[in-house]
Amino acid sequence: MMNIWNNPITWILGIILLGIVIWILTKTFQKKNRRDLMYSRKTALDILTERLDRGEITQKHYEQMKKDITSTIRK
Repeated sequence: MMNIWNNPITWILGIILLGIVIWILTKTFQKKNRRDLMYSRKTALDILTERLDRGEITQKHYEQMKKDITSTIRK
């Protein structure tokens, strides 16, 4: 009786199948990562507000930087 794993065609088909599975998985995760990046972009004002919330800048600095940002956006 012949063992199926001793056949070189079985090994080749197994490697091809494994390659296809890996390719499908990588494409799936790449699409998910691109979608996450697309929706997670923060504006300068969002980042500035987060810095104020964390206490990295004072209210005075926040107001000045906010004024600078909004005047730059309007130009």
